Amino acid sequence: MIIILKNYPFPSEIKKMGRSRFISLLAKKSPRLSRKRTDEIYELAHLSVGITEEEEAAFFEIKLLLDKLEGLNKNIVKVNAKVESISRRYPLS
Repeated sequence: MIIILKNYPFPSEIKKMGRSRFISLLAKKSPRLSRKRTDEIYELAHLSVGITEEEEAAFFEIKLLLDKLEGLNKNIVKVNAKVESISRRYPLS
């Protein structure tokens, strides 16, 4: 879902792409996302009225939140690596 928020944060952008282009793009960028789920996302975007007045502010907030999420994911990777390193020094057997 992050790939969608990064590239197409508003339903209006998804609608402009059209169903087949949206589905093929997501299939390339996010192959784990099922065709059924991609169809559902497109349908929801198509039915949504979205926001019109504050898109710039909303886009800015989405970008900030995605940057924060990416930072958290990087920290999780670092913590996992540190835990593995420490656990190798103290084997259970």
